[in-house]
Amino acid sequence: MITLFFYTILVVFIYSPIGLLICNHSFKKEKSFLNYSYYLIFSGIVVSLIALILNFFTSLNLTINSILIFLSLILIYKKRELFFKKDYILFCITCSLIVSLLIVFSDTYRPDSGLYHWPYVSILNNEKIIFGLSNLHFRFGHISLIQYYSAILNNHLFAFNGMIFPASLIYVGVLINFLCHIKKYIENNIKNSHLIFLISVSIYIVAKMNRYSEFGNDTPSHLLFLFLISELLLSIKKPKITDFSRLFLISVYVILQKLTLLFSILIPFVLINKKNYSKMIFSKSNIFTLVLLFSWIIKNIIISGCLIYPAQKTCINNLIWTDVNKTAQVSYENEAWAKGWYDKKYGANRLSHKDYIKDYSWIGYWTNSTGKEIIKIILVYFVVLTIFFSFLVSHKKIITKKKLDNKILILAIILFLGTFFWFLNFPLYRYGTSYIISLISLVFVIYLNNFNFEKIKKKVIIILILCFSVFISKNTNRILNAEKSYFNKPWPKYYSHGNKNIYLEPHKKNINGKIIYYSKNPCMYGKAPCTNVKYDFNYLKIKSYDFFIRISLNKSIKD
Repeated sequence: MITLFFYTILVVFIYSPIGLLICNHSFKKEKSFLNYSYYLIFSGIVVSLIALILNFFTSLNLTINSILIFLSLILIYKKRELFFKKDYILFCITCSLIVSLLIVFSDTYRPDSGLYHWPYVSILNNEKIIFGLSNLHFRFGHISLIQYYSAILNNHLFAFNGMIFPASLIYVGVLINFLCHIKKYIENNIKNSHLIFLISVSIYIVAKMNRYSEFGNDTPSHLLFLFLISELLLSIKKPKITDFSRLFLISVYVILQKLTLLFSILIPFVLINKKNYSKMIFSKSNIFTLVLLFSWIIKNIIISGCLIYPAQKTCINNLIWTDVNKTAQVSYENEAWAKGWYDKKYGANRLSHKDYIKDYSWIGYWTNSTGKEIIKIILVYFVVLTIFFSFLVSHKKIITKKKLDNKILILAIILFLGTFFWFLNFPLYRYGTSYIISLISLVFVIYLNNFNFEKIKKKVIIILILCFSVFISKNTNRILNAEKSYFNKPWPKYYSHGNKNIYLEPHKKNINGKIIYYSKNPCMYGKAPCTNVKYDFNYLKIKSYDFFIRISLNKSIKD
């Protein structure tokens, strides 16, 4: 436990300063925690890009990854007036307390972490980029950037346990950022749209997003989406060029984390008008974002043959590793499962995936299964916010009505379109959480525009204390009742989904000189490349790169 806590302090201390490379927030003592939270959030973006680019040329092995630590320590020393301070140490300890409570004796997200999250991290640690990797496991075609973030934290200092930090670092960075803004507003008696939004989403984050084992790739993506909305509302009155560049970077990173949040790309453009569009769009500050985006697209083409996997229309058919038929099958299957095909209770899976999603016939099945749960979550959240804001505001409206910024209405339209797009294409709650939560929060922002707030400081503190009590009690109860006699305790389990966290050796197969591992169970983190699904490809080595190619093309290539 002590080692875990100490390592958590170290990982925050070492990696947060990297965010300073792209974060344009100047340091001021009175809001140090706020600035440190920005550094922590943006450090994840920088580290992810570094890992992504490095993997084009090398595996993300212990030695390569450890170099990043030394580079960060050099930055810390150069900016020692920021980081050799009591405030920063206190920030690191605060983050460590929250992160430790999240991860100690925790599981990892089931079943996805074992099926393709950890196996992909293992591949990154052992192999440089593989052409046609999606032919080994189709889920490797739509991996998130957080796997690159995890892979590069596996180094000589933290070893394998470094991999578990990224999701929790995003969580604590966004949460502290929101709480610092709320603190600043209530101390200065400022009541605005941003405050209402922050209170609304902070309640949800603390009370609902509080289990590390439920994070997966989804929760970090949704947290960053909420952070994107927060940053927009913060910049909406007097937008600067750097504001657009920052929002553009966050929006692209969100999409590369979770493609279902595609509508986030529209959010930065809310700041643009006739006077500033040229300066904002063509700013040099956007170069970093474009490098990230194009690197990701190139990675997609190399791994799957598609710009966006498994969107069949974006695939380049004449590449020897592109399997268009398999891509189409994966696309139908993913969409059908998101729309409730798996629910045997209603007999939907008697249909093929393609037939199930035809003509909106799936809506009836979805409504009776997944839809009920989603509606329940939405209603509970709406009722909680209604009760809280009734408690917070005066029943007397402001005599002189405040004009609502039109940009907030535009944002609401974008969120509505995103929610509608989510419903029509992949209506699993974990795919669209941030669309829904942001839209509901913005409804309260719009409605409460002309209300007075009464004794806001005490009331906000009370509700946040209640929410944090839920966070602490849930995780404390989990820790007290968790299995404590497993391998690598008290770190989260990434070797196995079993209670003892014992790694199960996969079977080994030689394909033209390349060792591939296969397991009937989830591969987890271990020998790589590994898959738990049936595969059908052949292997070529061209120069120093591995190619997993379609069997049907193998003969013609040899000829």
